[in-house]
Formats: sequence, C-alpha cells, structure tokens
Amino acid sequence: MWGAIHSAEIGDGTLETRDIPHTLQMLELFMKDDHFLIDMCNNIITNKSIGIYDGAYKVIELAMKQKRGEQ
Repeated sequence: MWGAIHSAEIGDGTLETRDIPHTLQMLELFMKDDHFLIDMCNNIITNKSIGIYDGAYKVIELAMKQKRGEQ
C-alpha cells in the first residue's frame, strides 16, 4: 500500500485499488484518456533524471567507500 501511495505522490504510478470495481474504474480511466499514462511516463523520465530511482546505486557507492575507508 505504501509503495502505491509513494508512487502516486511522485507521479509514476496510481493509488492501490482494493477491489474489483475500483480496479475497473482505473482501467477505464486509462483507456478513455491517454493523458494519465502520458503523464506517468513523463514523470518516470523526470524522476530518473533527478535521481529518484538511484537509491540502490547510492547505497552500494557508500558501502564501497566505507569499505575502502573513505569518508
């Protein structure tokens, strides 16, 4: 649930749907209006460019610096 909330907050996903009627409603929105999907794709590109998805890379970078005794 929290992953879906965060994804909706940063614009690269939707809120979690908990039942079939809401899932169908979300699918219908995507099928009737492509602006939702286009916006999400644009947000993915923007989020990648500002480093939102780079957390795992940063953790490894910090771990390797620590292993080498760097600050």
